[in-house]
Amino acid sequence: FDIFNPEGAYIEVRILKTKAGTISGYFNNVDDLYKSVKRYDGKYNIFFTLNPIVQDVASRSVNRLKEWAQNTTTDKEIARRDWILIDLDPERPAGISSTDEELAHAESLAGEVESFLTEQGFPQPVKCMSGNGIHLLYLINMENTQESRQLIKTFLEQMDKKFSTDNVKIDTTTYNAARITKLYGTTACKGDS
Repeated sequence: FDIFNPEGAYIEVRILKTKAGTISGYFNNVDDLYKSVKRYDGKYNIFFTLNPIVQDVASRSVNRLKEWAQNTTTDKEIARRDWILIDLDPERPAGISSTDEELAHAESLAGEVESFLTEQGFPQPVKCMSGNGIHLLYLINMENTQESRQLIKTFLEQMDKKFSTDNVKIDTTTYNAARITKLYGTTACKGDS
């Protein structure tokens, strides 16, 4: 939590496709976040917004989860862009987990991407397992504008062209400011083990 939210700004936690619809809450307190998601971990995939939100939006559900959430964070409700997410996913049929071999391919390609970007002057990324692939997260400091959106979109498209293989693809859709991603440390729930 401190890595992705060092200033204690609010982030949204979102759980999709539950028996209670979309579940959402806005957290700036890790203890409240942990207590709130604990009962859903292992039952549903749990996500969070990478970039900090405009504080007023947190009033929807402060440091607690709300079932049947009608409103979730939009791109316009992001205060600034702190992260670029490079999502490396093994190619496999939808709705199933990756095998150990597929995950190893993603880890190998992530190493190539990281080495290349380090040579280009990028900072050290935060490296996480998405549950089925690898995430490389690069800390940035950008305003939330159409220009920054387009710059990140073009960057991901170029990374995809340079590095994607038949076995592992770089996701080119992770450029939006309100991007949600796996809440790291929670269980990925996709298909049978």
